Amino acid sequence: MTAGQPLVTYNRVQVAQAGYDDTVITIITNSGNFSTVEPQLNKQLRAGELAVIVER
Repeated sequence: MTAGQPLVTYNRVQVAQAGYDDTVITIITNSGNFSTVEPQLNKQLRAGELAVIVER
């Protein structure tokens, strides 16, 4: 993965019209392999912004 690489794509309009929340959940299963795992909480992110800062 590289910074800014999309993790998922979906049609927000269709999701909203179906009555679902458009929140995307990201799970890091190997967080123990990194010295820093800092999610950007409570922020409305735009395309290209970092959702999680991860450092080895």
